[in-house]
Parts: sequence; C-alpha cells; structure tokens
Amino acid sequence: MKDGKTNVLVVDDNNKNLQVTAGILRDEGYLVSLATGGKAALSILETVLPDIILLDVMMPEMDGFEVCRIIKSSSHFSNIPVIFLTAKDQPGDITEGFSAGGVDYVTKPFLREELLSRIKTHVDLANSLRTIVEFNRIRDRLYSIIAHDIRSPFAGIKMTINAIATGAINPSDNDFMEMVKYLDKTVNETSALIDNLLNYTKYQGQKVNLSLKVQDLFPILLQSIDFLKENANTKGIKVNLKIPEYTYAVFEENSMMAVFRNLIGNAIKFTPEGGIVDIFYESKHSLLEVHMKDNGTGMPHEVFDRVFVRNEHYFSSGTNAEKGSGLGLFIVRDLLKLNNCRMTATSKPEEGTDIVITLNTVEPVQKYLS
Repeated sequence: MKDGKTNVLVVDDNNKNLQVTAGILRDEGYLVSLATGGKAALSILETVLPDIILLDVMMPEMDGFEVCRIIKSSSHFSNIPVIFLTAKDQPGDITEGFSAGGVDYVTKPFLREELLSRIKTHVDLANSLRTIVEFNRIRDRLYSIIAHDIRSPFAGIKMTINAIATGAINPSDNDFMEMVKYLDKTVNETSALIDNLLNYTKYQGQKVNLSLKVQDLFPILLQSIDFLKENANTKGIKVNLKIPEYTYAVFEENSMMAVFRNLIGNAIKFTPEGGIVDIFYESKHSLLEVHMKDNGTGMPHEVFDRVFVRNEHYFSSGTNAEKGSGLGLFIVRDLLKLNNCRMTATSKPEEGTDIVITLNTVEPVQKYLS
C-alpha cells in the first residue's frame, strides 16, 4: 500500500479490457499498474509491489496460470493474492487456477460490484494474514527474551534469597552487603527489561497516533541522562551533554524519552570503565541530527549488520557483564517511526559507536500547518 491506497496490478493482453478495468478501479481510489502480458507483469514486479493482482488467463507467449506459478514460486511475491479475471469458466480451468496459486476466479463479463467486492475481500484477508504473521514473529521474539533474559536473573535472585533464608549466608558477613547490592542491581535491570517489554507490546498491533509538537529537546536528554546516572557513575563513565537549552524539534515527549534512555543506556553499557559518551547535535536544513557517540567496544561488521541492517534480535552483555536483550533497539525503531524520525549508526570495533537520531525541526512543521 502506498499512502494508504491499495495498488492493483492488472494483467491482460486486450487493451480495451485494461482500460475498462483500470477505469473502475481508479474511480474507487485504487492505484493501478497495467501490463499487457505475462512478461510485462513480471518486469513490473521488479519495481512495483502490488497489494493484489488481477490476471487474465488466455495470453500469448505465457498464459496466466504460468505467470501465477512464477509469482508464487518467489518468496518476495508469494503472499500477493492473485485473482484470475478471464472468460475461461470450465471446472477444469477453475481448478487449474487454484492449483496455480490463485485465490479467486472472476469470469468475464463481470459485474463491477462483484469485482470490487472480491478485491476488497482478498486485500483484507492478505492484510490480516500479514498481521497474524507479524504477531507470531513478535510472540516468538518475546518468548526468546523471556527465556533468556528474565528466567536467568530470576533464577539468580531466587538462589541468593534462598541462601540468605536458609542461613547459608550470614547477614553479619562482609559478603552480605555485596549480595544485597547484587540483588538490587539484578532486580533493577530485570524491572527495566519488563518495562521495555510492556512498552513494546503497547505499540504493536494497533494504530497509534502520537501527539507530535514542537518542543525543547534539552530537558528530555537531561532527564534521560539523570535516569542513567547511577549506571554511568558505577563505571566511572562521563556523559557529556553538548546540546543547549532551547534546541527545538518535533516529537512526543514520553516516547522520545524512552528512545534516549535506551540508546544512552546502551552507550554506557558497551563503554568500558572510565569511558566517555558525548551527546551533541548538528543542524542540517530542516533537520536536527542528535549524536550519541561513545568510545566503547564498538561492533564487528557481522554484529552491526545483524542489528542495524537486518533488524535481528541479538543478545549481548555489556563491558561489566550488564545484561542486554537487544529489545531496546526494536522499541526505538518503532517509537522513532511514530515520531517521523529515523536512526542511523556507525561503529568500529574497539573504537566506539555513533548513533544518530534525525528529527524534524520547527521549519517543516510551520510549512505543513500553513
């Protein structure tokens, strides 16, 4: 879908049929791509990804059944619903159409209302299927996180409390306070992860419209740094905020706070003791680029590719063995998308990572409102 409109690819070797079908669809607000044969349709698919395909059967060089089989053999196109639109209406033809991968069969001449109804039904079904697949992917990801990053610390907490309760650890021993500090640290880390999980599920599977407005970015960054102050102090890491007050951008406060907490937290996590995290900005036309640059461990190319290019879930630990699930970046991407922002990054092993968040500034908003 482009700009919320359904894109329909119509394939027919008869120009009159193409004109009639395209006219009906455009009158209903559909985006329409036209192909006069199977090869032309496959060529169009190299640059256009339609939401549904209306496919004639009787065409020269390559009939509709063969075209459909080729489309369904590609993992990139296999989920696009194909409706055969043809004068061939014998039972054998219909059976072959379904065997080739078609979802429906509309015979010519067709009724306008019937065609539109069939298209809407199958586009809705395809969208529902994509939603279900995405929910399953999210579910599997959350199960993986729960199994790895929640069960493990809770097991450690349980063992420590059991040792104290059974007298295996004497409260008067010097190691007792270290145990208490360990429990406090583990509980805080696990609590933060659970908060992330709740935030992540909140923004999944629903149409969320954040209330974006022009506001000062400085207090959001200041509060995010203050929230992570103990983490930084424990490792002797200096977080330098080089963005002044009254640096305005367009965003929603709570979601952007979550973004910066996750990203600054990651910078602290993967920076060794005594390291530095610099937060600064660059203005570029109507955009504001916020850099969070550390001199930490950086990422090897294969890890960077997994996390930032392929958007995979990656488990990792910080320089002081801090727990990390990789969930933070999934949340960050979702929240940035809702804020009409984007994230880029560069990283070199043993040199550090520079995460850049690009926000809109006052200027484009004023133009939009005018």
